[in-house]
Amino acid sequence: MTTAQWRHIIDVNLTRTSLITRVLAPLMKEQGSGRIIYFSSAAVYSGVADQVAYVAAKAGIIGFTRSLAHVLGEHGNTVNSTTPGLTATEAVRHSFPAAFLAGSAMHGHRTATSSPRTWPARCSCWPATTRPFSPARSPTSTAAVPSTEHRFTRASGPPRQDAMDTERIDMVDVNVEPIEVEVRGHTGNLLRADVYLPSGSDGPFPIVLGASPYQKALRYLPPSPVFPFTEYGPIQLYLDNGYAYVAMDLPGTGRSEGTWDPVSRAEGEAIHDMIEHVALLPWSTGAVGMIGMSHYCWSQWNAARTRPPHLKTIVAYDGATDMYRDWMYHGGIPIQGFLSTWLFGSVLYQHELRGIDFHVGEKHEFVYDVLSHPLDDEWHRRRSPFWELPEVEIPVFSIGVWGKAALHLRGNFYGFERVRGPKKLLVAHPAGFAAAQQYYFDEQFHRDELLPWYDHHLKGIENGVMKQPAARFYVNGEDTYRSAESWPPPDAAPTVFHLSGEHSGAVASLNDGSLTETAPEAEQDATSWSYPDPQWMAGVTVFDKHGVSDHVARVNTFTTTPMDRDREFTGHGVLTLYASTDQTDLDLFVKVSLVSGDPEAGLPVKVTQGWLRASHRTEDPELTSDMRPFHQHSQVEPLVPGEVYELRVELLPMSFLARRGDRIRLEITNQDSLITDAPMTHFYGTKVGTDTYHHDRTHPSTLRLHERPRPNA
Repeated sequence: MTTAQWRHIIDVNLTRTSLITRVLAPLMKEQGSGRIIYFSSAAVYSGVADQVAYVAAKAGIIGFTRSLAHVLGEHGNTVNSTTPGLTATEAVRHSFPAAFLAGSAMHGHRTATSSPRTWPARCSCWPATTRPFSPARSPTSTAAVPSTEHRFTRASGPPRQDAMDTERIDMVDVNVEPIEVEVRGHTGNLLRADVYLPSGSDGPFPIVLGASPYQKALRYLPPSPVFPFTEYGPIQLYLDNGYAYVAMDLPGTGRSEGTWDPVSRAEGEAIHDMIEHVALLPWSTGAVGMIGMSHYCWSQWNAARTRPPHLKTIVAYDGATDMYRDWMYHGGIPIQGFLSTWLFGSVLYQHELRGIDFHVGEKHEFVYDVLSHPLDDEWHRRRSPFWELPEVEIPVFSIGVWGKAALHLRGNFYGFERVRGPKKLLVAHPAGFAAAQQYYFDEQFHRDELLPWYDHHLKGIENGVMKQPAARFYVNGEDTYRSAESWPPPDAAPTVFHLSGEHSGAVASLNDGSLTETAPEAEQDATSWSYPDPQWMAGVTVFDKHGVSDHVARVNTFTTTPMDRDREFTGHGVLTLYASTDQTDLDLFVKVSLVSGDPEAGLPVKVTQGWLRASHRTEDPELTSDMRPFHQHSQVEPLVPGEVYELRVELLPMSFLARRGDRIRLEITNQDSLITDAPMTHFYGTKVGTDTYHHDRTHPSTLRLHERPRPNA
């Protein structure tokens, strides 16, 4: 084929038969023979490949891309009734030069006669762990669903990927093809998982199991911020170290039957069923641990509370435990941004792309359920492992990430504190969502931290992992890890900063107030502001005429003087604010930022934050503490306009070093910045009014932070 012929590429994203009959055939006739048809994955896997082959053969097309060559060579399915008698294989024979088919095989495609376990270590043009999609194994097909309690099958590969060309992706390295297993759970639904077994050995193997609604068939996608649901970790590393890896589709998602009821106890019991099933299979030692980040971590907490006999440990990286307080309703305020990006982007749309309607498993109901339960009622309690964690007695390694504080961090700390068995806490350095995902796929991180834990608890290897300090944490601003025998560290004590109306001269904000370590003496001192601010543009963020953003110009700030020495603040924090309003409710969005004294250091760094809706101010007397308010969220108590209320805002755990010359800045407003707070942004509602923050002798509003003495200070 000449270079000129190769340049004539028709790029077709076929998802409907009508596109073939109305668009492709006339176009091919117009172009003439000797052209290359390039098919995106949507065309290959949307069930139209046979029709494409027929049209191509009739038009004299002499070549295809490797993915279509492989699929047509693999399957001999009879094509659409409009082309009777012609099979895909026959169409291939009409269309493909022998050399091209050979080239396809050399690029790692498994043909119909190849061994099912002979995939290359890396294939640049096909997912190394999946097989081509077969209509008989479609996620929406019921004809192939077995009635037996369990069986092994080849795991299904990617069906259609609208606008996603898998041939152009740098695929994830896994050198074996998964086996699909299924078990009928105690509810009667079939639960399915893919099993990856180490090559070159018959076992038995200990198991690490991950469970999510993100469809095990999408495992071939690379870890990337554009695929935030890739949270399974470095599978090949565990295979190389003698572990079986099990990837489970949660009920109502992917290939598993049932209703999707995220992080509910029923979902935890389904994971329990799968754990017990795979633990008894011939290739298993019976020792199961759980693995994975974010939603996979939710599944770990959730399964652990059901106490499966064969679950020996969990390594809970970056996962909430109290769904109401940790992310759905921060301080009683409904989440909006993350609910959309997660639910629609990672779950519903991804199922639709694979031909699974979002009504299947009632996945579409979840958004309505969240909005229908604004209080911490029984619906929330069912999906919050927090309440049953004291029953968990297996070893737990809880790993939090500072950069995902607004979603998961609180859960990692409470998870560590509430479980009863052997436990360790690590709080890692990644500074954001993408960094946390990248770190979880860092093999060296797994070799240093996770693999030794699994080796000890699943293989019985004495490697000293349990001799580590109980709590290790990265100190922001110092860029180092420190340790303690408990959290908060035993030597941490509260330091009190008082809010003042005196200008700090440190920032141009609505009020430019001060934080001082001296108690107020003024009889009256208050800060009032009205909302919505007319200059807000992206939430509270504003822009100047040059498009430069400012995230604090239209919020209230209170800033310390420059530190006179290095000071480490590690532990918990609480804002006690005396506030009034001309409305019957008010919202508090609170941040604490570290402002560097070095003018070349860049933007301030957020070190902790918190939220509270004043009508949710009642605290739980059994769980609240002086430095850590725990709100009930069981009832709405409207405010009386003009009356002053004492409100205590829980601040997320923190660890940061304020160096000499640095300042600490407190920010208070009633909504997010859509730039700096995304995706953890909230529903603004219909808030219009004027709020007043009181900070005088009668109303001593304070910011209290745990502070540790510095080494050699």
